Amino acid sequence: MPIIPCATCGNEVQRSPSQLRRGQVVTCSHACRKIAQQTKNPPEARFWAKVINHIAGCWEWRGATTTFGYGKLVVNGSYIDAHRFSWALHHGPIPPGVQVLHHCDNPSCARPDHLWLGTARDNIRDCQRKERNIYLLQRTQCPHGHAYAAENVYIRTHASGQKQQCCRACMRLATKRWREKKKLAK
Repeated sequence: MPIIPCATCGNEVQRSPSQLRRGQVVTCSHACRKIAQQTKNPPEARFWAKVINHIAGCWEWRGATTTFGYGKLVVNGSYIDAHRFSWALHHGPIPPGVQVLHHCDNPSCARPDHLWLGTARDNIRDCQRKERNIYLLQRTQCPHGHAYAAENVYIRTHASGQKQQCCRACMRLATKRWREKKKLAK
């Protein structure tokens, strides 16, 4: 068997003549193969191939997405959000603990001037200020079917400052079950 140098790191690798005839790049490991593939098709090229560049509006991501609609891209064997990659590509590295947020509220947008850096708290405040969580605003009943009427709803504030809509009927039933359980334990 011929000994060939790895295309990425230069280590010597034994390959059969049939493997060499296929015209594949010779690598010594899976990690080297990933590096060789990314060198052949760099992340920047894959990013631009999946962005629809609208002049006036958002740059829509047309590649793989998360369940929430955020674009995702494989870089060095790991997934990275497309809007985070776009920020890093245009503005440089993102500091640890910082999120890349959207001015346009479009999760599939990767246009750098529609993005800004902020904390998780900044994101929550932005969401509350714009009343963006339409799902919560449109709910008319709790998960157990009780109506979200004014007399049946109270707003619970968490330690983080986040507010949650709660059903009084469900809370009464939960309190009743808790008291019965406590009474049986005596």
